[in-house]
Amino acid sequence: MNWDSLHSELTQLRKELHKHPELSGEESDTAGRIVEYAKRYDPDEIITSLGGNGVAIVFNGEEKGKTILIRCDLDALPIEEENDFDHKSIEKNVSHKCGHDGHMAIVSGLIPLLAENKIKKGKVVLLYQPAEEIGQGAEWVINDDKFKELIPDYAFALHNLPKFNTGQVVVREKGFAAASKGLIVRLKGKTAHAGHPERGITPSPAVAELIQQLTSIKR
Repeated sequence: MNWDSLHSELTQLRKELHKHPELSGEESDTAGRIVEYAKRYDPDEIITSLGGNGVAIVFNGEEKGKTILIRCDLDALPIEEENDFDHKSIEKNVSHKCGHDGHMAIVSGLIPLLAENKIKKGKVVLLYQPAEEIGQGAEWVINDDKFKELIPDYAFALHNLPKFNTGQVVVREKGFAAASKGLIVRLKGKTAHAGHPERGITPSPAVAELIQQLTSIKR
């Protein structure tokens, strides 16, 4: 394995993915790029349209054994790209802001390694999941009949993690880097004429107090 060559081709793949982002549920071209890259290394199986636009790249061992699944995500966010590098998004109001292009490149780096170093037992499944940003893609994949042949014994979900040294792999059991949940607070008041302000009810004091209380909550 020529590591410099592999690094170069994965960098180019990531830049192409970054330049052509697609929203959740619309990742058909992104999936196509992954499939075309995988075909260069002749995996044992390529499953497409998994839970929508999902892709599974499968490598089988010579003997039966455990199935290991390594998962990344395909979709981008509805955010305008403000960078000015050569591979900036060409899609209006769509860009990769959560690192999914990097996730795909990392997992894709396993394709040539698994092709060159055949596993002896079991199966390795590289899963490119759609619609992660809207929280529905995982369910779509699991409920797809094609996934029944891929049910893993072990699954590793990949996500980048700031503030750690380059090259580190950080592993944690169960939940990790969970999505945030929104909170909407509605305060009701009562309007009044400027000549009779005493007849109105303003939520302003409650808003001021609420802001102070919310910022004190431990996150």
